[in-house]
Amino acid sequence: MKKLIEKFQGINGDTDVRAVRSPLRICPIGAHSDHQLGCVTGMTLDASVDMVYSLTDDGYVRVESQDFPDKEYFHIDHDSEYLPGFWGNYIRGAVLALKEDFVLKKGINAIVSGKLPIGGLSSSAAVTTAYLMALCDVNDIEVSKLDLIKYSHWVETKFIGLKNGILDQSANILSMDNHLMVMDCKTNDYELIQKGAGMPEFEVVVVYSGISKQLISTDFNNRTDELPTLVLMVRWETLLKCNSRILRYWIIKKTPVYSVMLLGMYFARLFYTTLQR
Repeated sequence: MKKLIEKFQGINGDTDVRAVRSPLRICPIGAHSDHQLGCVTGMTLDASVDMVYSLTDDGYVRVESQDFPDKEYFHIDHDSEYLPGFWGNYIRGAVLALKEDFVLKKGINAIVSGKLPIGGLSSSAAVTTAYLMALCDVNDIEVSKLDLIKYSHWVETKFIGLKNGILDQSANILSMDNHLMVMDCKTNDYELIQKGAGMPEFEVVVVYSGISKQLISTDFNNRTDELPTLVLMVRWETLLKCNSRILRYWIIKKTPVYSVMLLGMYFARLFYTTLQR
């Protein structure tokens, strides 16, 4: 962080320099559970996305990345569009997310850097948190941790277009040293479980495959679409084994969303098996 501050001051000459360190995360349990409103666990690492910044009274956002070419430069009053594959999408989304509820008047000059290769440890959530915290700081906006999670999730889902849940943001924002974050993604209730006194020391080993990728460029969204279909298929097979009275009750009282579809499947199967007989 010290070298990043020195570089920032050498470029901008600002004396009012501020910094934010946003940790990367791992999730022992939780992949594909959060967007299905299940329970997840997460913990942060000592690796992080670091950002040094200062406020700009003219409302312009100027961000330079130590890991990617080009610079991001726009005015906060401009609704910047999403550019596929561009690292600057996250600062653009952070501005738009906060503008949903607040009026932003001041921008930031910033240099951002990450210690590890991008991908796999939620560097996108980490850098988005850093942007949100910096923008809130210079505009005197007070938000809770759960608000930060909400705005960060908005960036990934509404602006980037990723159909993920809140695991990455929650682990990044809520975690504490030597604690495991456990969260119910349906209620947003969470607890931090402290490392037991009798638990031996441990280290988390992160291995880089040599392949960097953005989640939005993978089949992640297809996986999220497939899960409800899989659940529907399991429910269908289960319902077909029930008597008609239980079937009617379960459909009407428990799953009204699937009622028409399930009834259609039920009678189609009934018609088909009758023909076979």
